Amino acid sequence: MPPEDSLHSVSLMLLSTNFLAIELALIEVCTIDCNN
Repeated sequence: MPPEDSLHSVSLMLLSTNFLAIELALIEVCTIDCNN
């Protein structure tokens, strides 16, 4: 496996986890807003 491939998979993993964190934060903000 070339190093570029591993780098690519790592960046993809980081991107997906970042996306998940952003989604969770948005959901939390929405629930707080909707409750008030």
